Amino acid sequence: MKLSSAFKSLLVSLSMLLGPLSTAHAVPYSFSTINFPGALSTQAFGIDATGQIVGAFNDATGTHGFLESGAAFSTIDVPNTTFNEAFGINAAGHTISSGYSQNH
Repeated sequence: MKLSSAFKSLLVSLSMLLGPLSTAHAVPYSFSTINFPGALSTQAFGIDATGQIVGAFNDATGTHGFLESGAAFSTIDVPNTTFNEAFGINAAGHTISSGYSQNH
């Protein structure tokens, strides 16, 4: 079967474009378990360049935001609320959090 030069050019172009997609490179990842002490469940939502992690955890009293820095955990709760979450943290260590109360 004889291929036209235009079709050959198309095949070469496609192989050049799609070739890098077929070459998978393994990227090293590591996974860590994050458990706020005493929590029923823990979710991480953000991490900064230094490795500080923010998120939310549930316990018997409600949902709370948290900051994990190294091995130390801190609770982030807006006063007079029952539901809190911390979504992000910037390079200066400022968190983006929300909180509300079902009583108000």
